[in-house]
Amino acid sequence: MTARDGPLQKHKKILMPVYNEIDYDGRVLRAAECLGEKHSVTVFSVNSHNGYSNPNFSLRTVSLAWFGSRGMLRWAYYSLMLLIAALRVRPDIIHAHDYFTAYPGRIAAALCGAALVYDAHELIIPEKGQQLGRRNGFFYRLEKRILPRAALIIAANPERAELMREHYGLAQAPLDINNITPAPVGTPGPDEALRRYPALQRGRDGLVRLVFQGFISADRGVVASIAALAQLPEHFELVLVGGGPPADIAAMHAAVAEYGVERRVIYLGRVPRDHLHDILQCCDIGIVYYFSRTLNQLYCAPNKIYEYAQAGLPMISSCQPPLRPVHEKYGISELVGCGGDEAERLIPDLAKASQTIAADLAGYRKMIPAFLAENQWEREAQRLREAVDGL
Repeated sequence: MTARDGPLQKHKKILMPVYNEIDYDGRVLRAAECLGEKHSVTVFSVNSHNGYSNPNFSLRTVSLAWFGSRGMLRWAYYSLMLLIAALRVRPDIIHAHDYFTAYPGRIAAALCGAALVYDAHELIIPEKGQQLGRRNGFFYRLEKRILPRAALIIAANPERAELMREHYGLAQAPLDINNITPAPVGTPGPDEALRRYPALQRGRDGLVRLVFQGFISADRGVVASIAALAQLPEHFELVLVGGGPPADIAAMHAAVAEYGVERRVIYLGRVPRDHLHDILQCCDIGIVYYFSRTLNQLYCAPNKIYEYAQAGLPMISSCQPPLRPVHEKYGISELVGCGGDEAERLIPDLAKASQTIAADLAGYRKMIPAFLAENQWEREAQRLREAVDGL
């Protein structure tokens, strides 16, 4: 092989399916942009109809809106369209994201003679003494079938990687690529966020603004945060950023009305990822909360701890193993729920943690640079590139 042949052989065609809208999926965006610096990456995603484009990769989409809430029909149609896209792109690698694309990604790889990379965003393995529901059981069995055939398996943190190794009997643990977000560069700034979202304008001095951003779900502490807000002084506000199932959004609104905090809750809904950093800079304290009833939540891998820190926000965190070091090592958070997640204990803990951080915001903020220095996306990106290059 000549010197000229080397770079040409390293340049691979990668098809990256995700059963989501790419402009709202930070983990997939990071992987696509990272690998797109060297390889020809085509993302195959659900169409958000926002006209999203990215100079680092190509984008093919499929619209599923006309299926409504018929979940399995949506997934089956998406899977069929993925196979067609794979036959057109003829990739060297299928880089499948999350369990929804695991099995159709495996079939696409077989059709094209491509290597399969599987990034397990979620932990879907059954817990001892519990049965998976019909839906999760279906996708668990599909995931179990494809893992022995994957050239590379990726997990979202070391704890998840080790659990997968033990449960599936893998020869080695999956490659852990942590959910670290790149430091934002060139964002318009908080003034632009105030223009886009006028509800973020501060009506008076001395406000302390809590924020929860992400998937709005009853089991992620949103309702508990609203209840805690009712126990806090009037100068505390709560900003909620994100979308979720209609039932959970309805429960959120019902809690706001029940606790009489309508004037102190700002709900922005789902926002584009490139707006998020500037929105967070209009806030003071981030909330990262998961009820620890499932393995997937107990060993959570949230983007938001890095997004909060990059915006200069200390945070209130639940007591999961991946989140404890953020408090114990870096001192940029307060933990809640360590003694149990019962509502009668959790809600006062959330209120107390809010007041503790608010009393010394400057002190907590001083510790954030050390956390960011040790948690940089560039290191994760280099490990991902090296693993894919070695296939």
